[in-house]
Amino acid sequence: MTDPVSPRELIGWKSRLLDRIRDLALEQWRITRDNDLDPLWPQKRDPALDHLRAHRDDLKREEHELIVRARASGVRGTDVDVAANVFVRGHQRAPVPEGEEAVRAQLIDAIAADIWTLEHMAAIACERRWRYRNDSLAPDTQEQHRHERNMAVIWGRAAATASVAGLSDREQAELWGRDQLGWTNLFEETTYFYDDRELEARWRAYADPGAANDVTNATDAVAIDLERSAYPATRPPSPQALMDRAADALNAEIRALGSEDDYHEYRIDYFLGAIIPAAERDDQAREVVADTSEPDRQLAAAGASELIEACRLDNNLPSDAKLDLSAVPSGSDVAVPESPVVEP
Repeated sequence: MTDPVSPRELIGWKSRLLDRIRDLALEQWRITRDNDLDPLWPQKRDPALDHLRAHRDDLKREEHELIVRARASGVRGTDVDVAANVFVRGHQRAPVPEGEEAVRAQLIDAIAADIWTLEHMAAIACERRWRYRNDSLAPDTQEQHRHERNMAVIWGRAAATASVAGLSDREQAELWGRDQLGWTNLFEETTYFYDDRELEARWRAYADPGAANDVTNATDAVAIDLERSAYPATRPPSPQALMDRAADALNAEIRALGSEDDYHEYRIDYFLGAIIPAAERDDQAREVVADTSEPDRQLAAAGASELIEACRLDNNLPSDAKLDLSAVPSGSDVAVPESPVVEP
């Protein structure tokens, strides 16, 4: 068993978010422990095992999304790693609220989820606008309108829920007080790693016309009256305000880096640095330079250029472009011992 890792004290929805990550990791471990889902040799297809594999994959995807959300919401990387690794002690579960506090906790968790969705939608819209700024294709205005409508509907639900939750100033700051550094962190944890295909898939999912209907039905079901609620002044930032903040963060990063070329190089270094540690990358580069002839070096450089172009990281940036990004995600690798920490 590895030594306990002391997590930073967290309260409220962020702590409960870590609990959900832990529960998902444990459920995946239990499924793998109790079923031979990854045999060494090919076996006859079993529909029951196929169903369990699909369920485990769904849990893994949900866990990944929550891990990204936690990191992008300012939760320390070590705390997230401990929660996600069932072989590590140190995760401290949030206190279980009771009575009215339990209901209020559910409301706050719902608000936090909606605010995250709105912020993520804003980030994807800004990233998409920046990434395709040189393309000659006309934008899909209907898709754009659906995206904006869905943001408005989700905002309405978040505002309606916040208006009855009686949020303190601190809770409001935790829920929607993301500053410029926080927006930069959000981009670094999300869109920095989306290739064109994933970016478009997420954009279309957020622009799906059925998404607004689902939100409207959920809001109607709880019968929240925004105008007659107990705390009508408690409102999250509007969708347009979130879009503006996301765009401002991108522009600030480009200005901070000094030029479009510097930003371009930084974005490539960030992308590659998330895959290969810097020290290892430097060692590999020295070995390649030492052992490779000049023609081979040119061929290797061409291959790297193709990889960068495939990731749309090698666009020729015009001098008058106005958008940008930056930084390095925090986090730590944790050792994996033989036996997991099984929690009740």
